[in-house]
Amino acid sequence: MFEYIIEDELETLKEMIKNNQLSNDKSNNFVVDYELEDELSHDTIWEIQCEFIEQAKEYLEENCPNKYVIYCDWCVHICSIDFAKERLKNTRYEIC
Repeated sequence: MFEYIIEDELETLKEMIKNNQLSNDKSNNFVVDYELEDELSHDTIWEIQCEFIEQAKEYLEENCPNKYVIYCDWCVHICSIDFAKERLKNTRYEIC
């Protein structure tokens, strides 16, 4: 239903990786809830975030294995593994 949001965010992620623009010193944020909440319900935003996570994780595992982690709260965060180990000790995340 809102595939265009996922496609746009995934394309942004791919471009950032291609151009070596993903930060290793902070979180890279995608599908930010407050940018969508005027148009969509929080349940719908959560569904979009979950679908983005699945697709982003698949892409990262295939193209950048064991370099990034992914987790979600108010947005989908993608971080380097080193950043996650240093700063996200009490956060549940998945290694891609």
